[in-house]
Amino acid sequence: AAYNSTRVSVEAWCKLDPTGAAVQVIATRDDLGSNRQWGLWTGTISGNPFTEFYIRLGGVSHRAAISANIIDNNIYHLVGTWDGSAIRLYINGQLAKKTVVAGTLDTATVALRFGSHNGTTNFAKGILDEISVWNRALTTPEVRAHYQAGAADFSEVDYLSDFIKVYVAIKMTSNGTDGTPWAEWPQGLFKISSPVRVGRETSLVRRVICRDQTALLANQKFTSRWTIAQGENYITGVNGIIDILELAGFEASNFAITATSSILPSTIDFKIGDTLLSAVNYLLSAISYKPIRFRGDGTGVIEPIVLASVRAVEDTLATNSSSVVDATEIEEGVELDKVFNQVTLFRSNPDSADIISTQTNIKPSSPTNINKFGVNSYSEQVDAANQTALDLLAKEKLNRFSQITKRVKLRTLIRPFHDDEDKYTLNHSGFPNALNTIGDFIEEEWVLNLDPEMLMEHTLRLISDVVT
Repeated sequence: AAYNSTRVSVEAWCKLDPTGAAVQVIATRDDLGSNRQWGLWTGTISGNPFTEFYIRLGGVSHRAAISANIIDNNIYHLVGTWDGSAIRLYINGQLAKKTVVAGTLDTATVALRFGSHNGTTNFAKGILDEISVWNRALTTPEVRAHYQAGAADFSEVDYLSDFIKVYVAIKMTSNGTDGTPWAEWPQGLFKISSPVRVGRETSLVRRVICRDQTALLANQKFTSRWTIAQGENYITGVNGIIDILELAGFEASNFAITATSSILPSTIDFKIGDTLLSAVNYLLSAISYKPIRFRGDGTGVIEPIVLASVRAVEDTLATNSSSVVDATEIEEGVELDKVFNQVTLFRSNPDSADIISTQTNIKPSSPTNINKFGVNSYSEQVDAANQTALDLLAKEKLNRFSQITKRVKLRTLIRPFHDDEDKYTLNHSGFPNALNTIGDFIEEEWVLNLDPEMLMEHTLRLISDVVT
């Protein structure tokens, strides 16, 4: 009973002899009778090979299993985990199988057994080493680290699985609060692939291609039909966004996720060949969320759209030596053929009620409102979760389509690197031709020139939402 817990991980190294039993147990708490909790085993039953980690929930066995056994005199690292919502089986540091199932892990009074079921059957023949039982679910990075440590391959690069984190580091003239002169900004977490060995006169180097994590989702496609049933939560439901991310090898714990209560009004099917990125962003759009993105530190972000006019201001850029060094350009204009001052979005499918949202620019101060510009309409059919999501999508499109564009370009001293569109209050009177600009702006682009001045160039767009 001392080993009963709500979560569990079982880990072992093994080398199993094929001259032994057809089914060989690594570790269990299972007497094959009334005391059954979990087991890690491999073998062949009725001609069907398997390797699996199983658990008991409410007296029923649930498995993460593959159709192959590992009784072949080779060394393997096995890990089985249960985190309360999914069973996972890892082989040699890689996720081999995941089974989504919810419930409460059964308790048991039977002793831990290594190398057999209840000490009488399914004996392991060979070597079992470093068997560990945890009262929590190990994460995928932890499993990978344990495998690398045991296999003594710390220095080896796995071009199929490993990531690298890239930094920009600038040496300043004095030490900072960390006691070093280095200012560092992470640029992202990248998957490495396509290694090429390059021989040079004095060295041999390995050149690799680095792809950011969004590209990983874009490069992976569904290999079978992927269905999300009506009534499932868009993010956390069975086969929802989190399950798609885990299918791509991501850990949900590495994401900053804003939860939603929205559920699918009708069943959605993604077909073979659809990319995982397009599926995730399709689902996010339906609940008025931004496309998925990754911060410089590698954290994934899943968050709702917030209209620019109601977003919090990150900083103020003013006329002083510690903020705006100089302002080089200001432009104002409108692309007349791309202006729409009325947006209508609608959802129509046979499995849910039709809904519609029409948003119109009637803001008196806007030169493109319907009274000054005339009505120019845009309409589109979308897949929105509900009326609230549809209204927000329509407002966001109207604000983009109905703006007079004002952009400013300016230079500042070096500022922290960032990977999203920051919002600034701009209070600067030094623009050319006495064009003063005061207001809230969204940063569209920044550039750091690696020269002695170390100044950053910014392009900012004036926020002029016509609906909120």
